Amino acid sequence: MPQSRVLQKLSGVSGILAITVGVPNSLGPASCCNITALDEQKDHYLPRLARGQEIPCFALTSPEAGSDAGAIPDTGIVCMGEWQGQQVLGMRLTWNKRYITLAPIATVLGLAFKLSDPEKLLGGAEDLGITCALIPTTTPGRGNWSSPLPAERTVPERTDAR
Repeated sequence: MPQSRVLQKLSGVSGILAITVGVPNSLGPASCCNITALDEQKDHYLPRLARGQEIPCFALTSPEAGSDAGAIPDTGIVCMGEWQGQQVLGMRLTWNKRYITLAPIATVLGLAFKLSDPEKLLGGAEDLGITCALIPTTTPGRGNWSSPLPAERTVPERTDAR
């Protein structure tokens, strides 16, 4: 209920403002983080999102599947890799997204993709279904912003992100 009160107040000032705040925070990183994140992630992201220190965006729409989450071709593969000089469990991500509200100014990206674990490093099934990862937009290898619309950067594109 608190979110609806905030959006009601914002829409009294500007409908565009309410949508700009509401969409990425109800569909994107804040919602995903609040429901499924580890306590450490919640402690880091939720206060920063609430204070406006982090600006979220949510990447679902793809050129091939539109916003049909079940048809997205974007993938994540659970794998071992090197991070800061140590072998760690992680994911290799490949994606191509478009039409993302707030993408040009976002600091954290909520990325929807299909996750698989072919080596069963997590100990369960190989096909883990559709999930969402929080990715700082400063992550190396994130790719370039491009746009089908003039004067906007709306499409983060990435292959083999680690």
